[in-house]
Amino acid sequence: NAPGQVALSEFGEYLPSYNDQAAFLGTPIFENGKKIGVLVVQVSIDKINAVMTSEGKWKERGFGNSGETYLVSSADGTPRSIARLAVEDIAAYAQSVRDAGFSPGVANAVQAKGNGIGLVPIKTKATEDAFEKNTAGFGVYPNYTKTQVLGAYAPLNVLGLKWAIIAEIKAEEALAAVAAVRQRVVVWATGIAVALLGVGLLIAFSLLRAVTKPITKLQETVTKISDGDFSARSQLGGDDEFGDLSRAFDHLLDDRVARLADAERENEDLNNSVVQLLQAVAQLSNKDLTAKAPVTANVIGTVSDSINLLAYETGRVLSEVTSIAAQVKLSTERVKRQAESVNATAAAERSDVERASENLVNASKVMTQVAELAAASNRAAEQATTSTTTALGSVNETVRGMEGIRESIAESEKRIKRLGERSQEITGIVNLINTIAERTHVLALNASMQAAAAGDAGRGFAVVAEEVQRLAESSRQATQQIAQLVNNIQIETSDTINTVNKTIAQVVLGSEIAARSGAQMRETQQSTASLVELVKRITSSAQVQMKITTELRNRVHQIGASTEKTAAEILLQSEATADLSKSADRLVESVRVFKLPTNRAA
Repeated sequence: NAPGQVALSEFGEYLPSYNDQAAFLGTPIFENGKKIGVLVVQVSIDKINAVMTSEGKWKERGFGNSGETYLVSSADGTPRSIARLAVEDIAAYAQSVRDAGFSPGVANAVQAKGNGIGLVPIKTKATEDAFEKNTAGFGVYPNYTKTQVLGAYAPLNVLGLKWAIIAEIKAEEALAAVAAVRQRVVVWATGIAVALLGVGLLIAFSLLRAVTKPITKLQETVTKISDGDFSARSQLGGDDEFGDLSRAFDHLLDDRVARLADAERENEDLNNSVVQLLQAVAQLSNKDLTAKAPVTANVIGTVSDSINLLAYETGRVLSEVTSIAAQVKLSTERVKRQAESVNATAAAERSDVERASENLVNASKVMTQVAELAAASNRAAEQATTSTTTALGSVNETVRGMEGIRESIAESEKRIKRLGERSQEITGIVNLINTIAERTHVLALNASMQAAAAGDAGRGFAVVAEEVQRLAESSRQATQQIAQLVNNIQIETSDTINTVNKTIAQVVLGSEIAARSGAQMRETQQSTASLVELVKRITSSAQVQMKITTELRNRVHQIGASTEKTAAEILLQSEATADLSKSADRLVESVRVFKLPTNRAA
């Protein structure tokens, strides 16, 4: 998350690349110090293969017929670059994987993809040392195909990824030239050693005598010099190497003796300069910064010049310290006054915060009451909604009952009308019977008269005629009673029809009133539902307002605590400012003990 950081992901199968191995590099992009994105780049495994395979030119690069270099990752123990045999003969490489004991699935995948990257697990001495021991090395060991190879290896840390780089060649190919060279070297070395041994003995004997004498003379000269005789010289003649050595040695002695004399003179001058320097340092130690050490041409002169410069700069710094201390004193006094003003302001703000806190506490109580009343109103409104819904159901049932009653009354009206019609028919029949009775009565009278006229012969017939006459009279009276009853029935039927019509009208009116009542109840239900929703909103708003009031009250308490803390910090600052002012005074008093140059004393 910092500019310039780079992250590298481990290689793995990447679907857009047909599940070939791929890795990605990522780095953050910043603009004006703010991260605005991430740049991600895919790492091409082809470039890694080109480097590790020397672009296929193994023999030209000295790898012979079987040498190769490759990378292995510790993440899964598989290679991160292509093997040489996979490039030259993929079928042979796949077969070597099979022969090494790997599963047929791995070998088939290797042959299908044309390489073993990310597929063939490699566990050899090289990978164990590089990953587990984090060490580099070389040696002869079996590789992942169980072939003896001469290999060199080393661990790699690539942006946090733990890899190993391995170079291997078949052992028989690598060591073939070594065996041939070893045999030739042994033969030649034996012959040369015998010849050199004889020649060496002769030369050693002759050189021993020539070397011993000059060395003895040089040894005597060195002994005299060590005893304090600086005039001793070897003075060997001759034009050989020992003569040259003798002359060089004598010249060296002359030069060293002359330098020793010069060193003694310089030492005396140096002692004088040191004395003068110590005197100046003594004055400086007495806090006299006007003292100056004499500057000489020797090394002490450089020290004196440095001490003079140090004294000058110290005086200048102390003068500036005095000035700064005075300014610090003035600044601390101003800061102290400002702190007192801020403290007074903080006290006033603390009082205001306390009053605001009390007001918020009262407001919180009121909002709590409002929330409780809103909740009670919500419950009452919900109960009213339930009652209205129940009443609306009852009204609807009443309307449906009135409709049923109206239908029943209408059916009764039809039946009563049919009853009136049947009574009219009965009246006609009664009239017919009455007519028959009257005619029968007339016939009975006629028969009586005929029987009376017949005398005794018609007496029996007269009795029958009287019975018929009485029967006709009874029938006529009965028909009159029936006619009266039918007339009464018709009157009552007419009254009943009128009553039924009035009842139907009242039922219709009641149905209409009930329907209007149902409509009004539905409107009341909708209004009550709206009222319930509004009450719920009021309740929710009251609860939110109560939470806000509580948060404000907590904030006010926090502000009050912060104000008190600020007042305490201001008090501490005032005390620290007073201490700083005292320290500035002490600093000025401490500087005054120094004697400063005149032009710096201010």
